[in-house]
Amino acid sequence: MPYFLEEQEEDKKKIIALAYAIGEMNERIEENRKIIEQFKQEKKEIEEDFKIALRGINGFRNGV
Repeated sequence: MPYFLEEQEEDKKKIIALAYAIGEMNERIEENRKIIEQFKQEKKEIEEDFKIALRGINGFRNGV
C-alpha cells in the first residue's frame, strides 16, 4: 500500500477516535449539568427550610 494511503488510514482512525472521545466528553458534560441543577434545587430547598427555621426561632424569642 502506498505511503500516502497508509497515512490517510491512520488519519481516519485518529479522527474516529477523536469523535468518539468528544462524544464521551459531551455525555459527561450533560451528566454534570444535571448534577449541578440537582444541587441548585437542593440548595434552594435548604435555604427555604433555613428561613422557616429562623422565623420560628425569632418568633420563639419574641414570644409569638
